[in-house]
Amino acid sequence: EEYERFDARRRDFKALALATRNRLLAIYQGSGSDEDKRAAKAAAYAEMRAEHLRLKAGPWAGYAGYDRWFETANNASLGVQAAYNALVPGFEALFRAEDEDFPRFYAEVARLAKLPDKAERRAGLQRALEGRPTP
Repeated sequence: EEYERFDARRRDFKALALATRNRLLAIYQGSGSDEDKRAAKAAAYAEMRAEHLRLKAGPWAGYAGYDRWFETANNASLGVQAAYNALVPGFEALFRAEDEDFPRFYAEVARLAKLPDKAERRAGLQRALEGRPTP
């Protein structure tokens, strides 16, 4: 039961961060003036923080673990969160591909990390997701 509450909060957090990032991307790519974009950005962050407070007061039952993140969230933190969320499934698949053996998993991650090209490293995670061996 406790894990379900934790996981629900985590899913809510990820969804809110992703929705805000997507909203900001649409604002930045839009045709409005710089002033309009700044105002829309401020509104997007204000709405994100208001939604966090709504979640905290409602389904999160006062959980404060994300407070600091929402207080200081900016474009960089949303970008890092999006990158993390995009990469986690590949790492989870890689862990399973290494028979959930941490030393083997860490060794494979270290090997991928040494690849000179970001696209090659991402391709290794994609192969794990597809159930194909990494070269």
